[in-house]
Amino acid sequence: MCRTGPAAAHAAAALAQWLTALRRRSRLSHRRMSVLLAEHGRSVTHTTLWRAEQGTGLPRWPTVEAFVAVCGGDVRHAARLWTAAARGRCRPGCHTPHRAPVRRPLPLVTEPAHLLQAMRGARSTAGEPTLRAMADRHAVADSAVSHLPRSTLHDILSGRRMPTLAQLRRFLQACDTPPADFPAWEAAWRRVTSPSARPR
Repeated sequence: MCRTGPAAAHAAAALAQWLTALRRRSRLSHRRMSVLLAEHGRSVTHTTLWRAEQGTGLPRWPTVEAFVAVCGGDVRHAARLWTAAARGRCRPGCHTPHRAPVRRPLPLVTEPAHLLQAMRGARSTAGEPTLRAMADRHAVADSAVSHLPRSTLHDILSGRRMPTLAQLRRFLQACDTPPADFPAWEAAWRRVTSPSARPR
């Protein structure tokens, strides 16, 4: 049986304590947080927000991100705490089958490989739509031409080319990513493509 090691448990507890302190400073109840998030197009129940503070398990990153955003906290700091807890969920030598490796939260995406992993994760979350289906979402009316061709999607998802910002937006639309999440994706894209991020 797979068990969480002491370091991971400590990291999860640290995250929970930080979230609790953040919410108390914001003076928001879990119900009020849920209402505010709904007003911005993000559906997170008050029960889910409450559980994120309990430290009994690792909450999903989108939940933590929403929690921190509505309370006005530091999303990058939250991402570091969450990543530390997520990386150590199993002790060394554990051979229990797991899902794909934990994806890096968008605020910590700084390299092309990070962005590629995040895009693959978004497609997985959408149920692994085929490249044809994704291309068809952006087909030009009354033609076989797409603003996001399958060949382009294949090159992007195989790491052969970096998407343009317009291609990234179309990709996210094809994955039914909530529009409220687009700014975080666009910020990640800009970090990855900025001159300072390129190897010298």
